[in-house]
Amino acid sequence: MVKSCIDVRIAVIMSTYNEEEQWLRASIESILSQSWDNLRFYILLDNPANGAHKRVVEEYAERDDRIVFMVNERNLGLVGSLNKLLSCVEEGFVARMDADDVAHPERLAKEMRFMQGCGLDVVGVGSDILFTDGRKTAGRSFPLLLADEMRQIEGKANIIAHSGWLVRKQVYDDLGGYRPVAHCEDYDFLLRALQKGFRLGRLDETLLTVRYNEDGISIPYAFMQDAWATCLRKAFSKGDPIEEIDAESKSRELELASVANREAYGKARKRMDDCASYLYEGAWARCGRGILGGFLASAAFRKLLLNAVAARIGIARICRKVQAQMGASANP
Repeated sequence: MVKSCIDVRIAVIMSTYNEEEQWLRASIESILSQSWDNLRFYILLDNPANGAHKRVVEEYAERDDRIVFMVNERNLGLVGSLNKLLSCVEEGFVARMDADDVAHPERLAKEMRFMQGCGLDVVGVGSDILFTDGRKTAGRSFPLLLADEMRQIEGKANIIAHSGWLVRKQVYDDLGGYRPVAHCEDYDFLLRALQKGFRLGRLDETLLTVRYNEDGISIPYAFMQDAWATCLRKAFSKGDPIEEIDAESKSRELELASVANREAYGKARKRMDDCASYLYEGAWARCGRGILGGFLASAAFRKLLLNAVAARIGIARICRKVQAQMGASANP
């Protein structure tokens, strides 16, 4: 194992709830086997009734004293659990990890070097997607993106998976952690960070595998995610302070609207995700049929698709500019 700088320790925070045991084990082991071994792994069980999770984490904690394990007395949800974890962190750098994802062994080392080398405050990485049926799909590739490009891109869409972040603790402290932005707390956090002048970056390497779970929030809460993301993007583009949006009341308002839209948006999101996987796999005909069928059958699908296409056109333009600049600098 490559030894990391002894004076720089990374805090890794993970909230668990009801993930399958094999997923949880793979996630924990991927952090414990990082080449950047100077870390403290804070794990919080947000489901006190889940005895299996408690047994698994305690098993690892007995073998590795870098683990700090806590159990909530009652379910707090992801935002409440992450903020509780952050209140315990003493380290100056915080990495996020989800209990069903898997980190590449060099993830933390490469993120830390990128952050320190480029003077960044939040960094992300590329991620592959692992489906429940065992299929693994390569995620969308991007060039190396620094602060100026990321500011432009994040105003259109979030391109760094929450589970792959490395963040300076100062950013969390200055922003007061996460807000109760239902199912979109990560995007809210990033846009608030940008408005405060913090610098984001994204490595051009795939260092994370994200597990696609049909029971996760992206399917049943697709309407809430889309509505919140649209609200946040509009405020950011206008220069309106996002922190002044009343997160609790807005979430309640969208929750009421979600009742009538949940099923339609859930089906539309599932179709969108399937079409994306066909696209990455090169199954063009299947992807085309899925898009055409969804477009003709569902207003929710049309809205999600048009939003995605608009974002991708803008992001692709920025990425082409970055690649052209890199090519020019490589061939003076």
